[in-house]
Amino acid sequence: MSRCITGALGFRNFNQMTNVYRLEEAKRKLADPALDHLPILTIALDCGFGSIGPFNRFFKAETGITPQTFPTINSIRCAPSGRCGPRSVR
Repeated sequence: MSRCITGALGFRNFNQMTNVYRLEEAKRKLADPALDHLPILTIALDCGFGSIGPFNRFFKAETGITPQTFPTINSIRCAPSGRCGPRSVR
């Protein structure tokens, strides 16, 4: 299993792989205007992160921005094209 995760899939380890999938779900939720009433902590916990600290650090390491700024940047980035969605982390 480890060889498949690190080799074929290209992740450092199982933890990184699960966090990437969790992050994609968190970005989708942060970009959804219907969910903008939810606190970032709630989104992080709903996506499987154990606490806000690791979520914030992983989010910034993978995207270059904080979860707090993501919805604003995402809406600006998407507005002219009419298409909107989270950026890929890979």
